[in-house]
Amino acid sequence: MYMRMLDIDAMSKPKTDGYFVHWGEVPQLKPRGRRFIDAMFNHYGEMVQELGGEGATIQWIKEHMK
Repeated sequence: MYMRMLDIDAMSKPKTDGYFVHWGEVPQLKPRGRRFIDAMFNHYGEMVQELGGEGATIQWIKEHMK
């Protein structure tokens, strides 16, 4: 889903704008791309807190990766 939002096809066409990324000479996130990534990290932080913090999250991941 996230790769589709970044408009990977636009990479093959230089100077084409994606929805979240400007694919010019130096690819740069647009303001909405920065807000999107910020929101994703905020959501990730909330999920970690819901699981009981970093230590509990690591333990939960280890248990579910078996």
